[in-house]
Amino acid sequence: MTLNTENQNNLSPLELQIASTLKPVKPSPGFVTTTRRKFNFASPTIVAQRVTDKHFLLILLASCIGTALAVISFTRLFFYLSGRSK
Repeated sequence: MTLNTENQNNLSPLELQIASTLKPVKPSPGFVTTTRRKFNFASPTIVAQRVTDKHFLLILLASCIGTALAVISFTRLFFYLSGRSK
């Protein structure tokens, strides 16, 4: 026997158990429409408006810088506490 057929023989009972346990589920149409409404993506005009909005860009830039500083600070704190600093 080759290695491939041995793997198939070993996986066969597992696949049968999974197939008997997991059955396909069809969600109700109401759930589907509600979920689609919740995850409705912004139209290109809204995205274009946000890119030109200076306040939005300022908040986005400040958030990115703040996140970077937090990551750097926690990394330095971890190295200091673990004794790996100079």
